[in-house]
Amino acid sequence: MMVWINDSEFTHASICVGRRNRYGEIDSLLRIVDYERDINNNDSYTWSYRKNTPWEVKEGGRTNPEDPATLYRPETLEKFRQSGNDYLFVKWKPNVADPERPQLKDPYAKPYGYIPPLYEVIDCPDVDKIDELQKRLMKGWSYSGNPTKQILVLYSSHDDNLDAVLMERNDFDLSNGWIRLKSSASISAEKYVLNRFDVKYLPLTAKDSEGTRAIYIKPFLPQPRGKVMVQSPSRYATQYIQWYISTLNFNYSETEQQHIVALLEKAFQAPERLDEFNTAIPQKGIAEIRTTIKRLANENKNQIRLLMKDTLYNDPHFKRECMDECRQEALRDIDEERSTKQRQIDHYFNKQKAANDNLLEQQRRTISELEEKIHNRAASHDRLEKMIAPLQERVDELNRQLQSAQSDLEQVQQQKKLELDQLQQQGEEELANLERQKEEALSRFDKDVALKLGLKSVIETITTMRDSTQSTKSNSLLARAVAYPSWPVRQGNKPFINTLADNLREYGIVSVSDSTSSILDLADAIARSKSATNLLALDSTFAVPIANAITYATYGTPAKHVSISADWNDASVLEQLLSNEDNDVLVMDNVFDTVNEGLLFSLSRLESDVTIILPVGSYGNLRLISSEIWNHVFYLPTEQYIKMPAVGGRMSHTSAYQPFIEVKQQDIISEMTNRLRPSVTNKMPISSLVLPSSIAARFNPIDSGEKWVSAHIALQTYAAFGMEIAQSKLANDRELRAADKLLKRIGDSHHA
Repeated sequence: MMVWINDSEFTHASICVGRRNRYGEIDSLLRIVDYERDINNNDSYTWSYRKNTPWEVKEGGRTNPEDPATLYRPETLEKFRQSGNDYLFVKWKPNVADPERPQLKDPYAKPYGYIPPLYEVIDCPDVDKIDELQKRLMKGWSYSGNPTKQILVLYSSHDDNLDAVLMERNDFDLSNGWIRLKSSASISAEKYVLNRFDVKYLPLTAKDSEGTRAIYIKPFLPQPRGKVMVQSPSRYATQYIQWYISTLNFNYSETEQQHIVALLEKAFQAPERLDEFNTAIPQKGIAEIRTTIKRLANENKNQIRLLMKDTLYNDPHFKRECMDECRQEALRDIDEERSTKQRQIDHYFNKQKAANDNLLEQQRRTISELEEKIHNRAASHDRLEKMIAPLQERVDELNRQLQSAQSDLEQVQQQKKLELDQLQQQGEEELANLERQKEEALSRFDKDVALKLGLKSVIETITTMRDSTQSTKSNSLLARAVAYPSWPVRQGNKPFINTLADNLREYGIVSVSDSTSSILDLADAIARSKSATNLLALDSTFAVPIANAITYATYGTPAKHVSISADWNDASVLEQLLSNEDNDVLVMDNVFDTVNEGLLFSLSRLESDVTIILPVGSYGNLRLISSEIWNHVFYLPTEQYIKMPAVGGRMSHTSAYQPFIEVKQQDIISEMTNRLRPSVTNKMPISSLVLPSSIAARFNPIDSGEKWVSAHIALQTYAAFGMEIAQSKLANDRELRAADKLLKRIGDSHHA
């Protein structure tokens, strides 16, 4: 089944053929071949068609979602009908809303670029040899449709091998339900030997049965087996005679037959001109053609008449010339014709003379212009010589001054060496100063970038709010929450913190420290942080496991998530989303990674009981986030933990009530003024410390909360004052490893 969400799980391209109904009209596209390109840029085809089962035939068709007839947009099918082609190369994209019904990337709205080759296989009937193929190609046979650009024409088979020639679609006349080789087509073609199992016949009717048309289901052809002639020697000889006549400008008279014979004999006397005419045929074929020309040149008058008839039939221009010649001979006598020819010659001569006179006059004008340019160049040369003379004197004077300067340089060389040593020391000091200035400039650049992007976000938010009446439906769909996949659940009566820790372990979260209680510490920190705020920022690796660990421990059900676009910020839809009773813990993807500050500020202003988890995937983008955001969103550090692959265990649900840790205002103020305020820069507003103080005050002992809020405070300091000030506050306390690792991660992402 064509079911996938991750792009790495499915072949994303197919070749389709138009299926016709009983009236001969294309009413659907049928997927016949899947295309894939591996990491080494090797192309491969896979035959993807299957027949309807007896049950599907009984039911009148397929209801399976993989049926291609249900996977195409009407506008694509209409454009395909208008193109006149029978084959279409398409690319797919996953459908997040309905994974069983992938969507089509319209090739007409936005062309793909590269399209892999496809070869239709056409069986030439009632032939088994090359000479039989030549005759049948001239005669033609029944065929309906529009083949591929290049065609493999079958003419013989032995065991599992099929003999075929590769020809161009433009070499054939495809009209009135018939296919035949044009007289103007190539004389020869490449021969190939195909494997019978690489040729698949197409179900082109509504009956879902194999038809007479087929394709070669490989993106590449085998090595060619040489060239063979596809035009008959007589047709080739006729074309050669026509070409040879055109090169000689032969004049016909009433003794046409003798002239034709003489012309054929003369053509045969110069057989080397066959190579000038066309060399893309085998030597055996050239010998056959020369024999044919010799036979035509020496056979009786009936044969000559047949040749003339064939020439007149295949060359309308030559036919018109012959008819004009006959009319002139019937209506005019020799003298009148000679007089006419003389006048034509005189006219041509006068015309050529006038053209030559015009050309001569143009050449005279050109010569005059060149002479004038030469004169001007000579005058310029004289002026340059006059200008060079004083310059040369100046150069001589400068050379004398240079010699004097060199003498002076030798005298002060020792003194300059001392000065250079001093300058070098001075330069090193200036370089250090420039390095500090560079860092300051980079910091200002970051702030400027953040300001510009912030203004852009505000403008996009205003535009979105202005157009909200037209886009309410689309925004509603965009903000639809979806539950994560369910895990088996076991009921327990452990305390909430212990149950939460068990769920974190089932998701593969482990500590990189030696402490055996680290996971329990993380669970405790999550519970205390949730008591202070419902807006948590987490590393994207831990966002989903922590969200599900909370909801399974509390309700026995998975959490929900919603994907947010870069510029989405609809306050009414957001309020509806958060007021939904089914949404207890909600993961909002792409908010930080797309720097959607408008949505972040909107979340900070809403009062909701829903715990909102905001994943952070791109740490480099954190430098673009306003520092005021962190007054409302708490960054929960996970730098001391890693996530291992989950083995698929069971989630735990406890009947114990989730604790809400209360704290007095006086404790928050004491934590803010006595502990946190002295550890941050005095430029930090006191209001920025309310959230981390509220969380730190809920820990027991109270000083243990400092390591959990240190990363958050470091992030606030960096957003407001830059990396240098943020790192300087950590220099005196290396125990704050979470904050140190966070700043290092932001810095590495920035420089990358």
